[in-house]
Amino acid sequence: MIIILAMVIIFSFTGRVIENNDFFKVTAKINNAFKQILPGEEVLVEVQIQFLGNSEPEDIYVTYTIKDQNETILGLKSETLAVQTRASTINTLYIPTDTKPGLYTLYVDIKYNDFEARANDSFEVVEDQSAKILLHEKIICILLIAVLIFLFYILIALLNDMFNLRKKLQRKFNRLRR
Repeated sequence: MIIILAMVIIFSFTGRVIENNDFFKVTAKINNAFKQILPGEEVLVEVQIQFLGNSEPEDIYVTYTIKDQNETILGLKSETLAVQTRASTINTLYIPTDTKPGLYTLYVDIKYNDFEARANDSFEVVEDQSAKILLHEKIICILLIAVLIFLFYILIALLNDMFNLRKKLQRKFNRLRR
């Protein structure tokens, strides 16, 4: 019971996990630079596997499947990994040049004996280079705007202080002249 509760707590802190079991914890994350891609490019996915079985290495079958919103399979790739307790792998999957623009989901299915686990992440295929605005570029633009607003605020504060100081000096000078 305690192990199951601990598994539920662990799984609740991982994103993109669809289903796990008592033997696996698996996550899949597509790198932000590959969240928007053009047809003919590759998508890069990082997979984290935690194997809670034996302390001996075991062969785990991993299948990568790309599907569109209609569940049509766009791409399929598989591999066998030897996992003792944890494994991390980075894989690329090719997106065909005739792929239509839209949202796609990459599923990572893990199989070991009769046990299965699944994780996923999504990405977007865009029509042309001008439509390809990467997430990190958006973040950089937002940060740049925030820095400019901050610098503008500091400039206004400095100008206000200089104006107030000038007023004080003018009053003192006027008092001394009298």
